[in-house]
Amino acid sequence: MIGAILAAGKGGDLADSVGVSVKALVPVAGRPLVTYVVEALQAAQTLDDVVVIHGPDAPLPEEAVVGARQVMALGESFSDTISAAANAAGDALVCLATADLPALTPESVDATVKFALDSGADLTYTIADVGAVAEAFPGTVRTVVGLREGRFTGGNLAVARPEALLNGLARIESAFGRRKSIVGLTFLLGPMFLLRLLLGRLSIADAATRGGAILGCRVAVYASPHPEIGFDVDKPCDLELAERLLGAR
Repeated sequence: MIGAILAAGKGGDLADSVGVSVKALVPVAGRPLVTYVVEALQAAQTLDDVVVIHGPDAPLPEEAVVGARQVMALGESFSDTISAAANAAGDALVCLATADLPALTPESVDATVKFALDSGADLTYTIADVGAVAEAFPGTVRTVVGLREGRFTGGNLAVARPEALLNGLARIESAFGRRKSIVGLTFLLGPMFLLRLLLGRLSIADAATRGGAILGCRVAVYASPHPEIGFDVDKPCDLELAERLLGAR
């Protein structure tokens, strides 16, 4: 199995504010964000190889991704990056990670992969308890969904079969684009499902079943006990928090 780091995005205002070209190179405690993710995936026992998916402009500096292969996406969109990761995996399963997880650990990667393998799913998506994330990373602001089992935020790790990613690419892109819009989510999930979701009447299994129906494959949802999968650096306040936490190590 390979680990694929999604690093093709420009990063917008956050990258611009610190004078780098892409979000993956935003410095945290003197090191690029992507370096932390590369090292976590390389130390994971369940992965055989690590690739970094970069944008079409240029590969990332080698010193930022030591020991990882670099693969170019044909564009900067989410679907371009996912497609490049799936193609890089070949026939192997792929563990997808975003490039902005400075606190990621090999243990959280291995636990996610093992759950995915045991589930037999085509696509395993991770969630994390929002209380655990808030305790581990005080001050971070996350999108929260209430389920029967508790209150969760989306994780930044997934495990998938490449063919499931490629076959469902348009649907994955649509789901990704609508994830923060109530109107978009209504069209995607259906009004009754969304209402039950907003009322906290759905279980993790319900979410997995609906995800599978939308994407046309077997979906599993892993409630990870590792809060670090829910801490990504999107905003200046996230960067300040990451600097404090990692700089103190």
